[in-house]
Amino acid sequence: MTTATGVRERIPEDYLGSTLEWESVVKGRCNLLLEGPKEWTEALLWNLAPQLEAPVIWATSRGLRRLPGRCCTLVLQDVAALGRLDQQLLHDWLDDGRQVISTTMHPLFPLVVRGCFDEALYYRLNVVRLHDASAVAVL
Repeated sequence: MTTATGVRERIPEDYLGSTLEWESVVKGRCNLLLEGPKEWTEALLWNLAPQLEAPVIWATSRGLRRLPGRCCTLVLQDVAALGRLDQQLLHDWLDDGRQVISTTMHPLFPLVVRGCFDEALYYRLNVVRLHDASAVAVL
C-alpha cells in the first residue's frame, strides 16, 4: 500500500488495518463515511487514494455543485457541513453508481436526529468510526 510521507510515523500500523481489508472495501466500491479526527481521516484517505477507481475528484462540502459529470470516485471532505441541496446532490451521485468516500470530524447521527442531515443519505454511507489510533470499528 502506498502511503503519504510521514503517515506511518504518526499513525500506528494497526490503526490503518491490513492492506487486504482496505483493498477489498475500496475495490468493492463501497461508499464510506470516515468519521473521526481530521488527521486520522486524512491519513487514511492518503493510504486509500492509489486504490480508488479513476478519475477521482477531491472536493470539500463547499465545492460540491461545481463537480464535473465524469467521475468514478468522489472524495468529499467535511460532509457534515453539507446543506440540504448538497445532500440531495450527493444522493444523485450515489444513484448514478459513483463511489463516494466522505469524511467528517463531527458525528453525523446527532445531526440526523435533529433533522439537519438526511437520514436516508446517512444510511447509504458505510460509517467507519475512528475511535482512537489503535482501533477502527466498522458500523
